Amino acid sequence: MGKVLIVAAAAVAGFLLWHGHAPVPAPITWDRPMVTALTADLVDKDGKPAPRELLREPKRVLVYFSASWCPPCRAFTPELVAYYNTHHGGSAFQLLFVSEDEGAGAMRGYMRGDAMPWWGVRYGSPSAKSLANAYAGPGIPCLVLLDGQGHVLADSYVNGRYVGPQEVLKALDEGR
Repeated sequence: MGKVLIVAAAAVAGFLLWHGHAPVPAPITWDRPMVTALTADLVDKDGKPAPRELLREPKRVLVYFSASWCPPCRAFTPELVAYYNTHHGGSAFQLLFVSEDEGAGAMRGYMRGDAMPWWGVRYGSPSAKSLANAYAGPGIPCLVLLDGQGHVLADSYVNGRYVGPQEVLKALDEGR
């Protein structure tokens, strides 16, 4: 009986993947325990922790999956820094960086080198893994726009197709 269930589950998973409809992870719920845990894992480019009230009532949150070794990321990051600085990042919306680098030092170096003014999710933390499991696409750079409840409003990936992080910024501009 156990082997039959395993084969059936594998067949269903294969069918879903073949049709491009893999199960979508549930969104993170921005409840008090999640916000507290996530805020405790936020650091700036110098490793200093975020203020506890940072995500108390998030309205819009951008989650940026990127890495210093990725040429398309290195090309997009300065554009994102400029957008953040000219569109009231930190007050109109929060931006959280989830590094796909090889370690915390590379993450901090990338944040410093590109003058990232936002918060990074501590490298390898449970919060970084949770955000990646819930929202990361299959490649980087990946930018995701979330509402105050953790639901996706815009994504660099639409139905498995890469549309790019600029589309997410357009969605934010449109007030989504």
